[in-house]
This record gives sequence, C-alpha cells and structure tokens, in this order.
Amino acid sequence: MSESSSFNISASSISNWDYEADVVVAGYGIAGVSAAIETAPAGAEVLVLERSGG
Repeated sequence: MSESSSFNISASSISNWDYEADVVVAGYGIAGVSAAIETAPAGAEVLVLERSGG
C-alpha cells in the first residue's frame, strides 16, 4: 500500500500551484470521499481540495 500524506494549509500561503495528481477531488463531501476511497487503492495519486477545515 502506498504512503499517504495529509496536511492543512491556507490558500493565501501558497505561492505556486504546481501539484500533480491522477485524480483531483474538489470538495470532500460524500462524493469526494467515495472518489478518493475508490481510486487510491488502484494506485492513483489523489489530491483532495476542500474549502472548509475539519
């Protein structure tokens, strides 16, 4: 299983938007969670973007 990382950062503190991923999930509601859960085990690099903190 691949390693995953999770971190919260403020959008205003990002100077460059240069992340790359196979799947980008915008919003971490039930659909976003499902997409991330289903694609990660298949080997896809998943980037989740969420506006609210939690």
